[in-house]
Amino acid sequence: MNPFLAAAHQEHLDNLAGWERVLEEQKGNIDKDLKDSGKKSDYFDELTELLGTDDNFWLVICGGANYDELRDKAIEKIATDSLKSEENEYYPD
Repeated sequence: MNPFLAAAHQEHLDNLAGWERVLEEQKGNIDKDLKDSGKKSDYFDELTELLGTDDNFWLVICGGANYDELRDKAIEKIATDSLKSEENEYYPD
């Protein structure tokens, strides 16, 4: 295997691992902020909008089931969007 290609591939894998670590950290920060601050959280309106426009959320609520999985997916979307916007500030196109 070409050593330059192998090095580039390893760098790509390292970047992916770094992204996952930062994403998990951001999700944890958002979740903590929502739990600690409730409606006063910076993320409350965004989370409410994401869940409120998800038809599955309303099916889960009407069925009396737990919506934690949908909440976690919404928090992941907020975290991803937040990180990408920060990335664009540092590395504009």
